[in-house]
Amino acid sequence: MAEIGPQLSIFETFDPKVGRIKEILLEMDVNTMTPVECLMRLNELKGLAEE
Repeated sequence: MAEIGPQLSIFETFDPKVGRIKEILLEMDVNTMTPVECLMRLNELKGLAEE
């Protein structure tokens, strides 16, 4: 049976867009955000991903 290496992280990339999305996610504190704030931030992240 062939040995399978570790799974790659979705954040292991040199794409600056993905780096920016990661920064935003790490800065977020979803425990203190309202549902509307979370939806607005999710929409922002979606927009960045679609660029």
